[in-house]
Amino acid sequence: KRGFHVALAMEFEGYVLAFLSNDMVYQPIWLESKDKLPSAPPDVHKDFRTFLQVVADWIWERTAPGSRSRRTGLACEKIRQTGDVFGGIGVYTGILAPTQQQRLVYKDWLQVYAKDKVQMSNRLAVLVDDYNKKIHEFESQDKVWYR
Repeated sequence: KRGFHVALAMEFEGYVLAFLSNDMVYQPIWLESKDKLPSAPPDVHKDFRTFLQVVADWIWERTAPGSRSRRTGLACEKIRQTGDVFGGIGVYTGILAPTQQQRLVYKDWLQVYAKDKVQMSNRLAVLVDDYNKKIHEFESQDKVWYR
């Protein structure tokens, strides 16, 4: 299963033209066959362990001895540029803060917190609902969670 949507695909005799999207903001990709379409990174909700392994491998490659990565610049820019690890994260991706106190401090930067009205894609709405459910589960536990 793909972790992205095919917004539009046209199959011709010698090639396929596909417009792909994680959030229905898409760009055209010109390929000779549909078999050459890029694979999507693991979905953080559907395959969390694989997602963590891919992120850990990416970090290791960037920090390993002999790495040519200069590790300069903003982390958010590197994450946005790494579509094979962090699929669907872009300039318009919402920010979520982990605690209620932090959400209140950053409410002007957060897309979905402390707002009277919010517009978002169906995909983002599902992610926000999942996030809120998870936060509620964590808050009801006696365990201390570290990050």
